[in-house]
Amino acid sequence: MKLDLSESVENEWLCAQVLRAYGLPIAHCRPLVFEDQNVLAVERFDRLWQDHGGRQRLIRLPQEDLCQATATPPHLKYEADGGPGIDRIMGLLDGSARRDADRLMLFRSQVLFWMLCAPDGHAKNFSLALRPGGAYALTPLYDVMSAYPLLGEGPGRLSPHKIRLAMAVRSKNAHWKMQDIQRRHWLALGQRHGIVTPDGGDAAAIVDSLVARTPEVVRTVRAALPEGFPQPLADRILQGLRSAADRLAA
Repeated sequence: MKLDLSESVENEWLCAQVLRAYGLPIAHCRPLVFEDQNVLAVERFDRLWQDHGGRQRLIRLPQEDLCQATATPPHLKYEADGGPGIDRIMGLLDGSARRDADRLMLFRSQVLFWMLCAPDGHAKNFSLALRPGGAYALTPLYDVMSAYPLLGEGPGRLSPHKIRLAMAVRSKNAHWKMQDIQRRHWLALGQRHGIVTPDGGDAAAIVDSLVARTPEVVRTVRAALPEGFPQPLADRILQGLRSAADRLAA
């Protein structure tokens, strides 16, 4: 199937603004044009300028994506193909230097990927920053793109009845298809993993907070759209986001 990805730069940029507006850490990026080519310039979070005797040097900060961290071949990055899913990653994050914050970030990111209809939240799109002494923690998010502009039936479209998350939402059963996932599945997932906010809020409070913030997120992102941004693309993604929030509130 050949999809129309001609607006993928704008799509990924918009999704980054949405996630940042919800308070999730995500790599800074901006769209640029080189001659007639649209590109997304992403600021690297695995590089750091340091002073060495009055000279600035760019050093590399070691990190591994979650395929590397779990010894999973990259072609098995999707859980359905044998890659790590939410349960396994939650177990890995039990050893994080920011255990509670990272587990909360993983939970919130999965809910928001569902709200954004973002099907590529697989193991290669999560990474760990490796720290001295064997410590590690999640890096900011990156490479998030919404499928809302591509939904439909027929050639070159993604069926809304078939599109799936990269990692299953597990309650009593594994739920993959986005249209089948409901509020209660997220609450069961959060409860099973003991996800709480710093002030003690449970999974229901986390989901309710995302729902409550959605109108302001949409206003903030719309106000930040640069001149010439494709309005139909923004409408499809932001309207889809609001509809997903309405489903979570029900």
